[in-house]
Amino acid sequence: MKTKNIGIIAFLFIIVIGGAFSPSHSAFFENFTDKLPITIGYIFLISLFVERAIEIFLSAWRSEGADQLDLSIAQAIEELEEEQNQNSKKIKLELKDLKKKRMTYSAKSRIQALWIGLIISALIACVGIRILGTIVDITNMSDLQKSLFTGVDIMLTSAVLAGGSDAINKLMKIYNSFMITTNNKIKNT
Repeated sequence: MKTKNIGIIAFLFIIVIGGAFSPSHSAFFENFTDKLPITIGYIFLISLFVERAIEIFLSAWRSEGADQLDLSIAQAIEELEEEQNQNSKKIKLELKDLKKKRMTYSAKSRIQALWIGLIISALIACVGIRILGTIVDITNMSDLQKSLFTGVDIMLTSAVLAGGSDAINKLMKIYNSFMITTNNKIKNT
């Protein structure tokens, strides 16, 4: 089954479940805008730790293979520069093949980094460091809704942390832009 189909089915399933249980509306904490920059700052700091942990794990598992491919590419380039005759076509094809292998290797490393990041981030979120829980008041929710909320919070926090510090930096810019726009509207009224 294609990923698109799985996504559509999952989305429709969530809508049906949400409609069947008719969850109550969530309320934001009154001072959540005061808490948000601090929360994003903490999440940014934690994401830096997660990024560094991913680098360490991937270096241990993948750097030898990447170094070998880089060396092969460098050697092929040297041979190509030394030989400007009929063998150069063969060397160019070898170089192209080596570059494709390196790209494939890098793509696999990025996928592994994503999964390592998601797992580490999910563990961090499971121990209680989450985003939505700091801005949404869940005291009036049913037990089922609290459980679902926590699951979504863990999933969202994990995705944000696994996305790295750049993603969190973008979130902070959006927040700043929102606050500046809101502040300007208040001043103009």
